[in-house]
Amino acid sequence: MNFSSINGSSAISGYQRDTFTSAVTKNVIVTALCISINYINGTLVHTFRKHQMFTSNPRYILFIHLVINDMMQLLLSTLLHIISYALHRINVSLCLVLLIITIMTTLNTPLNLAGMAVECYIAICIPLRHRQICTIRRTYILIVLIWVASAASILPDLFILLATEPLQFFSLEAFLCQRFCVQKQLQPEEEGRFTHSLPRPGLARTPLRLLQDSVRCQGSDCRL
Repeated sequence: MNFSSINGSSAISGYQRDTFTSAVTKNVIVTALCISINYINGTLVHTFRKHQMFTSNPRYILFIHLVINDMMQLLLSTLLHIISYALHRINVSLCLVLLIITIMTTLNTPLNLAGMAVECYIAICIPLRHRQICTIRRTYILIVLIWVASAASILPDLFILLATEPLQFFSLEAFLCQRFCVQKQLQPEEEGRFTHSLPRPGLARTPLRLLQDSVRCQGSDCRL
C-alpha cells in the first residue's frame, strides 16, 4: 500500500476510531480466531515432534517450518491489531522489533513454499537421487537461508533509519501501529545511496518508512 499521494492532514482528520462495542467485538473475534488456528497448528507441531518418520523427512521439516512461521506471523499480526486499539502510542524500538519479525515471517512464506515445490520436483523428476540431494542437513541449511533472505530484504530499511535518525528517535513514541500517519517519501539520492542496487519488495519498504514518519505526528497534523 502506498499513502504517499495522500495529504497528511486530511488522512488523519478523516480517520475515525471504532466505537467501544465495535472495537471489542473485532478484537474478540480476531483473538478467538488466532487462538483457534494456532491451537490447530500447535497440534501439528506436537504430532511432528512425536514421530521420527516426520522429523527425518525433508518435506515434513519444511512443512512444519511453514506452520511455525505462520503461527508467529498470525500471533504478531494479532498483537499489532490489538495494540492499534489498546494503545494510542507505542515505543518506536518495540514497534521496530514487532514489525521486522512480522515482515520477515511474511516474506518467509513464499520462499518456504518455493523450497517445498523444488523438493517435490526432485522427488518426482529425479526419484533415484532424491535421498542424496534432499538431506536433513541441507533442509536445515535451506531454512537458515530463507531467514537470511528475508532479513536481507528488510534490514537495508533499518540501516537507512539508523543512518538518518538520531538515537533519541528510537526512544520516542509513535502512532505507527494505528497506521493512519502518512508515509514520507525518502529523497531519491538518500535512498539510492543505500539501496539503489538492492531489488526489494514494496511490502518490506513501507512499514519502516511509516515508522519514520509516525513519530512526527502530533495531534491532527503530520509534518512531511
